[in-house]
Amino acid sequence: VDTEEEYRVIARWALGRLRRNPQARIAIVCPDIIEQREPLRRVLQHTLDPAGLVPGNTGANPFNFSLGLPLADQPLSSDALLLLELPLHGLELPALGRLLRSPYLGGSAAEGGARALLDVMLRRRGRPRYRLTDLLRITAGIAADAPHHCPDLHDRLQRLAAQQRQGPQLPGDWGASFLQWLEQLGWPGGRSLDSREYQEAQALREQLQRLAELDALQGRCSAAEALQQLQQLAAENLFQPEGSNAPVQVLGVLEAAGLDFDHLWLMGLDEAHWPPAPAPNPLLPAGLQRERAMPHASPERELQYAQQVTRRLLASADEVVLSHPAQGEEGARRPSPLLAAIDPLRILDSGQLALDPGPDMSPAAPLQPLRDWQAPPLQEQQPRGGTSLLADQAACPFRACARHRLGLEPLEEASYGPDAALVGSLVHLALEGVWRRLQDQQTLTTSAEEVLDDLTREAARQALDEVARRRPDLYHGRFRELEHDRLSTLLRDWLAREASRPPFRIASLERREQIAIGPLRLQVRADRVDELADGRLLVIDYKTGQGDPTRRWLDARTGEPQVPLYCIQQAEHVAGAAIARVRSDHRAGFVGLSAAPLDIEGIEVFDGSDTLADWPALLEHWRRQLTALAEEIADGRADPTPGTDNCRYCPLPALCRVGFHEAEDHTDD
Repeated sequence: VDTEEEYRVIARWALGRLRRNPQARIAIVCPDIIEQREPLRRVLQHTLDPAGLVPGNTGANPFNFSLGLPLADQPLSSDALLLLELPLHGLELPALGRLLRSPYLGGSAAEGGARALLDVMLRRRGRPRYRLTDLLRITAGIAADAPHHCPDLHDRLQRLAAQQRQGPQLPGDWGASFLQWLEQLGWPGGRSLDSREYQEAQALREQLQRLAELDALQGRCSAAEALQQLQQLAAENLFQPEGSNAPVQVLGVLEAAGLDFDHLWLMGLDEAHWPPAPAPNPLLPAGLQRERAMPHASPERELQYAQQVTRRLLASADEVVLSHPAQGEEGARRPSPLLAAIDPLRILDSGQLALDPGPDMSPAAPLQPLRDWQAPPLQEQQPRGGTSLLADQAACPFRACARHRLGLEPLEEASYGPDAALVGSLVHLALEGVWRRLQDQQTLTTSAEEVLDDLTREAARQALDEVARRRPDLYHGRFRELEHDRLSTLLRDWLAREASRPPFRIASLERREQIAIGPLRLQVRADRVDELADGRLLVIDYKTGQGDPTRRWLDARTGEPQVPLYCIQQAEHVAGAAIARVRSDHRAGFVGLSAAPLDIEGIEVFDGSDTLADWPALLEHWRRQLTALAEEIADGRADPTPGTDNCRYCPLPALCRVGFHEAEDHTDD
């Protein structure tokens, strides 16, 4: 059907031939091996050697590519170049995480788990880039009993920091220094290297020695300049390990010509790739190239070349399979015209192709399907997470079980700017600081403008101080000044909106308490609760996003349960529930529901719906639904409930494999 299916069919074919005869000599010949090398390698790896996907696996690879890759793209050399870059320029967080998990960094066997947890901790900080000094400061401050404590890593980084304070020197001297730095870091690791890894390490050492060839030309230079030269050498030099006895050889058409195999597959025989398009040398006269029949000079020359190669390959093995994709990115692909001249034994499409599966691998007893959607009921323990536990249970019980009972979370991604969570935290902190000073609307309306300006600017400064302790790389300099001005203006605009409301005072602010709901006891924090003039309460939750969470309050499975949960605990005193959208655009303001008119723009009286008669009925609906969710959690309900809204922002799609199950259901249909 397409190139991707061609890869899969070839991989299964090779696996079948190997199972039938492990000593078979198998060739996969690809006319466009440079372009297709990596996607074909990925499919062959998954099919022929899935164990090789595990980092540090040293088993023999059953397939080999004749075309080498740049040394800089090989894992052992690539990690070495990152190790050298760390003290000079620092590293982006993904690259640093790769180093922390690398088997080629000394001490990885003993500290592998702790270093992986250190990567998790660094991701939670949100900082996108770290220098060596940053990493040393962090590792020095980790408690000895912490699971991400890495003393061996810290010692190696300290020795590296002590060695790298050197002035300009010749490139050859830098090559010796770089090798010394790598040895201080324990490169290439403490375990025994396999043949490929050993050859790769030797190849990189040769490139380090080659830096001396630049001494006369370059002269004395900095470490950063020498590293740039080394990176260029590693990128320009192809690495291909010697002595590969892999039974499956992936070759270009020139490498395969003249060799004999037991089985050969010639792939990619569509008209766009075979014969190949002419590509005359741009530095020589085109007419001269055609006259001398130089390689790639003309379509006639390429056709003759392709015919000769095809004839040789057809005689190179007892079994020869030829294939082409029927579709490409540009649309339908027609087969190579050379196929018309071949008298095939069989012409089959991929669905009919006879693929030898090898020996019967089916189990002795039939497999029984198991839908493990029921977790053990809760005993004495309480799952972590406050109202987010109920929110996840309402959206997808599987997600709630995975996140709050099993403690599974995706790795966080760093950002160069403030994300939505950081912006929300900043606004929460600033508003808390303002209202702890004001306490009621009367103080707000009677305060002079200068006093309010000073108050909002001080609250913005304190909030930025708090957030800057988490992201010192972000909130500093001119950006911090701009954020301070933006936040101060946002607070003043919001206070003007609050001043137009009927009188109120702050009953509680960011108060944490434990609330019982059904069999659960949850830690809950209400952003703010106002006491109105008549003594009733208005429960408020701050939001900085564009959405309207109140729409989920009437769902059969109550979503966004934070405000409803707090309301049912104070049911006889609550006059309304509101979301305060603290923004600088037209979406700013209150949205919510109330038992009676509150004279607050955006908060509407709840006078019933299709299933709920009035405000008391709404409170009872919240109590009943949230209690039912708590009972589901206690009973262990954990079935996945996929849906567009549930899955769009779910952090665990790879765990529940909803895409896999949807594809399976579609196939069954």
